[in-house]
Amino acid sequence: MKPFLTKKEFTGDDWQDEDFPAKPAILTTNPQRMHKFTKIVFNRISDVAPPEGFPIIFNTNKPGAVKPGMFNNYNLLSAMNVLTEKQIILPGIFPDFNEYSSILFALWLNDCGVWKSIIIDDYFPWDKERGHWAASTTNGEFETWVMILEKCFAKLYGSYEALESGHPAHFLHDMTGAPYEYFYFEDTEVEECWQFLLGLDRTNYLTIAVTKDPKAKIENENDIN
Repeated sequence: MKPFLTKKEFTGDDWQDEDFPAKPAILTTNPQRMHKFTKIVFNRISDVAPPEGFPIIFNTNKPGAVKPGMFNNYNLLSAMNVLTEKQIILPGIFPDFNEYSSILFALWLNDCGVWKSIIIDDYFPWDKERGHWAASTTNGEFETWVMILEKCFAKLYGSYEALESGHPAHFLHDMTGAPYEYFYFEDTEVEECWQFLLGLDRTNYLTIAVTKDPKAKIENENDIN
């Protein structure tokens, strides 16, 4: 597996990514939807961070650690949350990032079977009306790994809004390079589906369950978070 993230220091006072500049065009490529983002500006993490910087990873190894910002990129967030559920995965994927933010980041993503190094600056969308980061964040202690990962995906796919489509399995493949397989179950096969998922969980596979029903809700806690 390629290293997920590698940290690179930059000796200048500033660096801006000319290929993915901090402008409204990276939020959406649809001019008709640009009005949604009139309250969004771009702030540098290094400008608002404390002297020691923000931690990349603090304590996100718990289910549901990732929460959305202003983008409806729930399939990407589902893939991120699956990684946080496996406590051995995040530290392994981020071996050099249990540190603090710099002004340049490089991340490996597997694009259609080809590993690509995605380089970004530290300018991130800021919702000036609400006073918080517009990109995804984590519950509790503030960390930057989610925003870094989300921006790298946005650069790969062309915009933040492009991440509102896609399938969680595709995003997991992009992050890990691992093969994946779909299994489809009908309503009449609920018990068979549940036993199948329990078996995958016992063997420590990364598993995501997806429903086509937009009104579906999990009413109670169960053995698989």
